[in-house]
Amino acid sequence: MTVSARPTRLLAGLLVAVGLATAGCTGEGDEPPSPSGSAVTSNSSGSPTTASSSAGPVPASGPWLRTDAFELRAPQGWSVDDSVPFSLRADELSTGSAIYVGNLGDAPDRSLDDQVAASREIVPWTGRPHRLADITLDGVAFYHLVGEQAGQAGVEEFGAISRGTSVRLSFNLGTGPEQRAELIDSVLATFAWVDRR
Repeated sequence: MTVSARPTRLLAGLLVAVGLATAGCTGEGDEPPSPSGSAVTSNSSGSPTTASSSAGPVPASGPWLRTDAFELRAPQGWSVDDSVPFSLRADELSTGSAIYVGNLGDAPDRSLDDQVAASREIVPWTGRPHRLADITLDGVAFYHLVGEQAGQAGVEEFGAISRGTSVRLSFNLGTGPEQRAELIDSVLATFAWVDRR
């Protein structure tokens, strides 16, 4: 008999969304974001800006992951588990890759630094995840962490609180760094807030 980690990870997604929304962390002593190869970076004032790039990522064209707050697409050929509406999962079994997305309403406003501090306390990171440059998705700044979870290196997490909704996107991908960056960029290129169309 095979035991699936799916219910545990879905529950973990909910707990993280709740924790990030309600944690009262100060973010003091947090290192500033470091640059990454993303198409969106943070300038010296801490405000996210879009880097100039002539060719953006090719948007993912697979199934939709839709919540009441936002939507995005998984890569072609992936399957979506939407049995828990506040914590969705898309996966591709041949590589052991998964994307977890979740949102929770009625979240108090918190700075990105506070959200990063909360993630580092609540999410089951192995060691301390590294903060990369903040990114902007559909006009909202998101923090960006990379680290190890459950023995898998290169787990990337993005999070924000906007209009009272806490959002978390986690990419647990069984691919190399170059393929991982391309896949993440293609999925993030499809992100859109539902109420801003």
